[in-house]
Amino acid sequence: MKRKTVMSQMILKIGIVLFLVGSVTISLIYYFVAIQINQVEKEEVSTVTKIVSNTMESTQTSTKIIENLITQKLLTASKGIAKELQGKSIEQITTEDLIKLKEHWNLYDITLFMKKGDDIVAVKSSQPKEIGLSTKGWGFWYQAFDQLLSGKKVTVSEGYSTDHFWAGPISLSEWEGKYILYGYFNDGTTPFLINPYILDQDIYNITYKSGPNQMIEKLKNEMNSVEEISVINVPAWLKGKENKVVYPEFDEPLLYGTHSFSLPMDNEILKKVMENKKELNVHFKSGSKQLTEYFIPFPQDRVLTIVLNSQFYENIQKKLLIFLIFDFLVLFLVIFTLIRIIAKRQLKPLQKIIAHLRQLSRGDMTEKLDIRENNEWGWLAIQINEMTDKVSMLISDLKKEVRSLNFLSYSLTERAQSSLETMSNSSTSLTVHARTVFAELGFQIETLMRDLDILVNTVSGLEVDSNLKTNLKDSILNIGLKLSQMDDLMKSDAHSVTELGMMFYDTLNEITEAINHLNNSTMDLQSKAEVFQIDEDEIN
Repeated sequence: MKRKTVMSQMILKIGIVLFLVGSVTISLIYYFVAIQINQVEKEEVSTVTKIVSNTMESTQTSTKIIENLITQKLLTASKGIAKELQGKSIEQITTEDLIKLKEHWNLYDITLFMKKGDDIVAVKSSQPKEIGLSTKGWGFWYQAFDQLLSGKKVTVSEGYSTDHFWAGPISLSEWEGKYILYGYFNDGTTPFLINPYILDQDIYNITYKSGPNQMIEKLKNEMNSVEEISVINVPAWLKGKENKVVYPEFDEPLLYGTHSFSLPMDNEILKKVMENKKELNVHFKSGSKQLTEYFIPFPQDRVLTIVLNSQFYENIQKKLLIFLIFDFLVLFLVIFTLIRIIAKRQLKPLQKIIAHLRQLSRGDMTEKLDIRENNEWGWLAIQINEMTDKVSMLISDLKKEVRSLNFLSYSLTERAQSSLETMSNSSTSLTVHARTVFAELGFQIETLMRDLDILVNTVSGLEVDSNLKTNLKDSILNIGLKLSQMDDLMKSDAHSVTELGMMFYDTLNEITEAINHLNNSTMDLQSKAEVFQIDEDEIN
């Protein structure tokens, strides 16, 4: 199996650490950027909301100012018309009179209303189509007319009122389909209600067709993520097809902008927003676009809707992620390459150490490890050189001891061989001589024993004192016993001498074998010691 190097292991570990650090860093950056983008999206919604709200307020303020100016013009015209018609009955007033007054006061038309029973009807007008128009079913309009004709102050909250005068909100003409601002005046000097009115299409266009709409279009053009903005009049919107636009301010379902991204749950969401007065949003897909629609509650039962292109932000996040990954890979390769170069440079002494240790493993201790580094490598080289010196001295001493041991072994071998031969000869000679002497002695003892037997028999046949005979026989028997003991002892000594010779022989053989084993061990140790090459001159 291929051996792994320290550099490859170190670079691999550093690479893994860099990869993990880079991955965590990219993940954190991506996460925080996603949070920031989400915050930017919310800030965009907030910005659009403020701009549209401020634009609507400023437009409505401007409209109110213009309407007030027009209302004042209508009031002035009404007073002038009343003065011109004062003292005339309704029958005395002709259409031509009203047309002249209209042109004089720069009005769109003039209509005169009178009370007939429980109704208030248009009886004269510069516009013939207005004549005969009933107002009984006009709600607060009829209430205002009745209060003016009765000489009372108008209490209707809609429109604008002052003494003897009331101007209704901009409304749609039933027979022309145009938006008109109507004024109504009666100061008691005439029996009829004077109704001058001005075409308010321009004000309507400023209020509902331009103004906020222009700002919405500008926002859509300048903000890439904004797909659509609209201001919805919720009560009118919820009526659907049954809704009828009479007063734009109250009846227009879509006040500003466009609402082309209609969702099945729009009405449900609009109801929730109006009930809870809280912002809601919904994610949906249109074609290949990922969109988010925000529903923001506005005053007067209106809701601002903003459709943002989530794909726009997702594309930014994807591009950022690709950019981060690309940068990380480039940075990773650069750092990895630099680390590899630096590691190779820093680990260069390690290669020298490995080569030196391989040389030492082969027994070559003649060279020094030359690493001139003022760091751990230099310290390690010094330690290895000191260890090598100590091992070299040890091996040198060992070689000397081996040579001495070899000489000693050789000397012992020669001496043991010589002693073995001498002892063998001496033992053999001693054993043969001892056997001869012991055999001769045994023969003599046997002869003496026979002579004693004869002597005993002779004594037994002597005719002497019985006590003396007994004493002689006892003495002879004692001598025979001693000779018998001497024969036994002699045979025992002869056997001991033989065993002693054999013991000497065996001992010498064992000594010889031990010396031979010592000699062989010495030769083996010498051959192993010769493997190591040391500088004898430097040691000496």
